[in-house]
Amino acid sequence: MRITTKSRAAVTALIDLALHSKEGGVVSLAEIAERRDISLSYLEQLFASLRKAEVVNSFRGPGGGYTLAKEADQISLRDIVIAIDYSNSKTTEANELWSSLETFMLEHMSSINLGMLVQQNLDKLNPLAIKPKKEKALSKAAIASEKKSIAAKRDAAPKKKFIANSVFSWALCSSNKAKTS
Repeated sequence: MRITTKSRAAVTALIDLALHSKEGGVVSLAEIAERRDISLSYLEQLFASLRKAEVVNSFRGPGGGYTLAKEADQISLRDIVIAIDYSNSKTTEANELWSSLETFMLEHMSSINLGMLVQQNLDKLNPLAIKPKKEKALSKAAIASEKKSIAAKRDAAPKKKFIANSVFSWALCSSNKAKTS
């Protein structure tokens, strides 16, 4: 079993649908196509399979679009992949190894739901959700030592000689030399 480009596009579109459908509101495929840069006709094909598998509901007419048929937490990655990749295909019996691997992958996909994927996307979009790394607390002695080190580097740096590059800076330079002499 392999996860196809169609399945990836379907998961991406469903994440977008879940993120943008507020309180049961419908989302048009044209909006999803524009936001996710996926062909509208391609999305129509995918959503026909998703509707048939009862993953999404469709509403026709002006203001129509799609909603999730269930809560995002109740739609597994397995449901999506099966709706897309197995909807029109006739599976052939594979040897025992491939069959067991496919079963394992499908079981694993059952443990991942759309709600989890939506939350991961929200965490990426919300910088406040990302917890900053804790900085190591420095002791007073370490801070004082660091300050001394910075001051020593600053004092050790060679002094730059001021070179006048205009009449005004030349006058300023000349007046400063007269004051110090």
